[in-house]
Amino acid sequence: MSEGLATKSVLVSGGGSGIGRSICQRLATDGAYVIVADIDANNAQETADSLAGHRGEAIQIDVSDTVQVESVLSEV
Repeated sequence: MSEGLATKSVLVSGGGSGIGRSICQRLATDGAYVIVADIDANNAQETADSLAGHRGEAIQIDVSDTVQVESVLSEV
């Protein structure tokens, strides 16, 4: 585990599948708290669930919607 990520929170947009999912899994393996953001809530949750033994959560967001992005960033 990377010491540099052990205390970090990371938001990954498009984390519900493909390359985004792989990035989430790698960041979690390296110790980061991963916020899996995706327009598809089910895919985001599947990715968050795949982070077995690691901290993380799923959120549904449409990154083309400025209001949603600002809301999520204020929460994070």
